[in-house]
Amino acid sequence: MNDNKPKTKTHKTGFGIVTIISVVFTVLGGFNDAAEFWERLDAYGIRQALSGSALVLIFAAVAVLFSLVYLFSAWRAKRSDRKQMLNLVRQAEEAKARGEEFVMPDKTVGSKVGSALSAVLDTLTKTLIAVFILGLIVAAVFIGLKVTEIQNRPTFNVIEAVDMTDCVKGYDGLGYIDETRIVYNLPEDIIEVYKDSKNYKKTKDYSDQQEIWTQFLRDLEYKIEPDTSQGGTLKNGDTITITATLPGYSVPNLQGELNIELAGIGESKEMTVSGLPYKYTDAATVLNEQHDFIGAAYEKLKLESYKEFKNFQTPDYSSFIFDAVYLCKPKYNEDTNPDALLMIAHTDVDPGTEYANTHTMVFYSYPFDSNVKTSDVENENEYSTGDEVYVSVDFRKYTTPDKVKEAFEAGLYFSASTAYDMIEIPWEAQ
Repeated sequence: MNDNKPKTKTHKTGFGIVTIISVVFTVLGGFNDAAEFWERLDAYGIRQALSGSALVLIFAAVAVLFSLVYLFSAWRAKRSDRKQMLNLVRQAEEAKARGEEFVMPDKTVGSKVGSALSAVLDTLTKTLIAVFILGLIVAAVFIGLKVTEIQNRPTFNVIEAVDMTDCVKGYDGLGYIDETRIVYNLPEDIIEVYKDSKNYKKTKDYSDQQEIWTQFLRDLEYKIEPDTSQGGTLKNGDTITITATLPGYSVPNLQGELNIELAGIGESKEMTVSGLPYKYTDAATVLNEQHDFIGAAYEKLKLESYKEFKNFQTPDYSSFIFDAVYLCKPKYNEDTNPDALLMIAHTDVDPGTEYANTHTMVFYSYPFDSNVKTSDVENENEYSTGDEVYVSVDFRKYTTPDKVKEAFEAGLYFSASTAYDMIEIPWEAQ
């Protein structure tokens, strides 16, 4: 009698395994679009394409297909067997009504059909189980590779990478933060981030990732508290809070596209304001702190004078005469406009002859504050030499030191907005 029963135990086991795997893989795969597989295949190659969600989608599709085949085959076998059994029962009842004995066959047609299908399903199920065991092994290998790859990714922390160089601007007590400058201090080239990764290959083309990285930097935002966008009041020693935001992005997807672990998004950190220069308010402080700078400016002006007039009959320094040095403080918008340092000197050429001439020269340092160094003099381009110190308003020239001073006081050298209060510094040429 046992031979007449379809072998369903193996089928049920196989169906249970297939169903569980199908549900798990389908749920996991449902988080991602199937097109991702082809995009990753084209962008990164087969190994990365056959990892993560694309892999579970493939297994989910195969699992569902085998499940449907099994369900359909089992339904057909059961339906055929039931139909045949009903037919045999009807024949038995008719024989009984005629007083005849009805002998049940050893195997019904339905049982034969069921047994035949059972054999097919048994083979199919065993093959299916073997395929899935192999598939799980393959999946484990690829998932292992993916996990290893993720572990080897470089981590880029957008908060820890903040460098405030050139971002803190203004003066002590009038400082502000240029938020847009913070991003400029981050690595512009993604290769600089990849170099810390075991996955980095010098020969690989990272142009696609570079394009994404460039756009990422454009959209990355830093918010500063307290807000100084409407005017700065920061001073050295103040504490500010910096928060990194990335609106409109899915960070997990971005990490996959860049093959980088991004950290610090949405996080904040505190920093202490430092390095803000201060403006000088009196001549004594300038003389005390910038005596060497003024001396270097004097030597620079003297050298330029020699270069300018070396073709004259008296190209010596004896006729180089220092006149005055001034701390120039702007009359307008003094909180934001920088101060300047102005040195005025003149050279008498061929004195006592018919070719006698006086040439007025200036050395103009802008901006001038506590940050200036003596070495800045050699890099200073803001100076004029010769007897033609032009004024931008009407292109008049001032050939005497007192006229140059008047031009700076009235704002004629540049514009009225840069008119200065002139504080004379009691410096004497050595």
